[in-house]
Amino acid sequence: MCGAGAGNDNLNQPFYPAAYDNVLSVAGTATDDTKLDFSNYGSWVDVSAPAKDIRTTALGGDWQCSGTSIASPFARPGGLLRTLHPDWSQATIRSQIVHTTDSIDSLNPTYAACWAAGA
Repeated sequence: MCGAGAGNDNLNQPFYPAAYDNVLSVAGTATDDTKLDFSNYGSWVDVSAPAKDIRTTALGGDWQCSGTSIASPFARPGGLLRTLHPDWSQATIRSQIVHTTDSIDSLNPTYAACWAAGA
């Protein structure tokens, strides 16, 4: 399963490759599960995941701490699901990820219709 960050421009328009139908699109949340102020959003977003203050390495030896690219790996347990359920299709794995997340709509009433699932 392919996943991608939804983008970091606070825009409600498709961001590619995340907006392609066969990609799990991941928006970013802050530590309190609210929409990260710069995360893109929209009906094309599948799930959201933590994207702030996550320390990881970046190209060139630098450190990166925030962004939807950092959120994306948190929402992609597809490989683990495939291991547990080798007979599941990609669509079933995607559905399992999207439909078993916690709803965070009440924390994000302005964006409730702008992503499919929570963190």
